Amino acid sequence: MAIDLRFGDTQQVDHFLEAWGRPGPPTITALTPHGRIEQISIGTTIEHELRHFHDFLLSYPGVHNLWAKLQLTMNAMPLILGMIDRDDIDVIPFPLVTWAEMPFDQRSHYLEDILGRGHGQRIWQPALMPAERAKVDIDRFTTGKEDGYEADILHVIRTQLRTLATVRTGIEFEGFSHPLTSRFVFELSAFLVQAASVMATYGVKEFDEFVNRLASDRSIYPNFFSLMIALVHERGSPVFGALPLQIDSQKVRWEILSAISTWCMVGCVDDGDGLYPEGRLVMLLEKALEDFDGVFPRGLDCIGLLDHFDRLFGMTPYKAALTLSQERLAGFLDRAKLRIANAPNAGDLHHQCLRIFDGVLKDRARLIERLDTRMEDYVNIGAYARDLPKWPQCPVHLNFQPAGIVVVRELLEKLGNDPRYNLLADAPEDPDHAVDVMYSSFFPGGSSIPVDDVVLLGSLRAPCDLLLDPDQTSPADEQAVRSFAKAKGKTLIRVM
Repeated sequence: MAIDLRFGDTQQVDHFLEAWGRPGPPTITALTPHGRIEQISIGTTIEHELRHFHDFLLSYPGVHNLWAKLQLTMNAMPLILGMIDRDDIDVIPFPLVTWAEMPFDQRSHYLEDILGRGHGQRIWQPALMPAERAKVDIDRFTTGKEDGYEADILHVIRTQLRTLATVRTGIEFEGFSHPLTSRFVFELSAFLVQAASVMATYGVKEFDEFVNRLASDRSIYPNFFSLMIALVHERGSPVFGALPLQIDSQKVRWEILSAISTWCMVGCVDDGDGLYPEGRLVMLLEKALEDFDGVFPRGLDCIGLLDHFDRLFGMTPYKAALTLSQERLAGFLDRAKLRIANAPNAGDLHHQCLRIFDGVLKDRARLIERLDTRMEDYVNIGAYARDLPKWPQCPVHLNFQPAGIVVVRELLEKLGNDPRYNLLADAPEDPDHAVDVMYSSFFPGGSSIPVDDVVLLGSLRAPCDLLLDPDQTSPADEQAVRSFAKAKGKTLIRVM
């Protein structure tokens, strides 16, 4: 539950340190258009990522998704760590659920193809999981010490994985090549804030350069950002995919884009598909292509647009929606605390997860309290960017390892609050230099999220992701987990 920035080369690190290490506009040293945009992006990436964090807090599905992941971690890690420590296992096939669903004869043939006949390896062999189960308690927590827990908890894990997978499916929308997921709304919002930050940090020329560079970028999220600009630039042109050759930033109604992204985040648990950012996005786009002026009437400011959207689509007013969603999320935490309090074998992992979620809900409550009287401070992206240090914060991790360098600690000491150095597994013990640093927060706004718990849980994230959902794991993380397992005498075999 932290911002994780990975730097790819020395130039990126140098520009980031200049942008945040001294007052005044940072110097753009790159000579090519691509290099200039890369430096401008690096210099404003903190603002981009913090907007993601605040939108995550705002969005009920976002916070609920975190809760589902924490549940999955609490249930899966006792199983995973137990297998890695067992003396009677040499090989762990994964994904664990896929392996458990495979009939025993197929398992034997699969291992013979990979390891050879008579391989002599001791394999993790869970009981065969039936295709479905009549009732699964998705809110169950296990400590890994109950009798017969393995079979039961694999069913719970499978159900939780299926729940998380639905978030990634998206909605097909004519005129765009990818299904629209909530990620598109999050990136729209973050690019808007980043553009405002480019204006404030570098100037008008660089702002126009940044916006038009995104318009020419054919990768998925910048392309969508550009299409949304085209929508408001051309006032709902039916040729949704036709981008203007040059965007005149003075003619773009930025308040519409900001209102769209914010309204998509504040769905209510009682609003059906209107709960989800992608559901609201599709509603707006379909209606706007039919009647642009009816969806975005002139004369309404950002807040007026939010109220108008609620009435137009029959949604719960956004203030009431935020209150209801906070009550629902707090209920999950209260019930989990009660269950774990009554579980005599509950370990540190369970309490760490609960402390993290408790911190998230406290920061969400702070955000909602401010939005209740000053929603315009959030929707007006210029005002939001200027006041960024006053909003709730979260831990920030800077990772210089991909760039192959170490950084003098003195340069990092005052960038953020309460720095912790060299947290990576293979980081050297160097009192003067760092390959990475974790701050409890980057700005003085403060965070309720316990950074020590975030660090400890982060070390468990990669094994959990790889063994349960390997498609969501980076190659670097996969290699690190395989090395960790090998050191414990275990071979990991992926079941395709």
